[in-house]
Amino acid sequence: MKIFIRQIKIIVSIFSFFFIIFLVLSWSSNPSAPLQYNLKRIQEKVILKLRITPQSNLKYQLKLLDKRLNEIIFIIDMNEHSYILKSSLRYSTTAGQITEYILKNNIEIDNTSILYIFNNHREIFQNIIDNYPKGLDMEWKYIQDDINYLDIYSKMLIKD
Repeated sequence: MKIFIRQIKIIVSIFSFFFIIFLVLSWSSNPSAPLQYNLKRIQEKVILKLRITPQSNLKYQLKLLDKRLNEIIFIIDMNEHSYILKSSLRYSTTAGQITEYILKNNIEIDNTSILYIFNNHREIFQNIIDNYPKGLDMEWKYIQDDINYLDIYSKMLIKD
């Protein structure tokens, strides 16, 4: 019986070791590695739920927005155009969640800083569209959707 328990402990230890390594490796994954990427997204959601203050929650959401932008850039740089739709939707969803979070929670922030981030990302997306390989596919339209959503969300955040 002791040998069996010892074997179970060894197996659990080995499994735990590889699981931790997998978690660490997934942290920097991109949509082109679906298994690791989905694990990364679960980690992000857990971390977001653990944020206590609205300001720390918002700060983390803005960090995620930057990550979503970098994922789109990575996908385009690696010519993985089949992932643009999903990545673009994740980006616009994150931007929308940020906007809703600010409005719903009446967070007193310097809207100009959020508007600055949105505008900066908008310019990056416009540069992507301007340099997108024409004739390759129509995936660039999803990037245009991100620009359109950023315009909508920016208008929602502007206080009269």
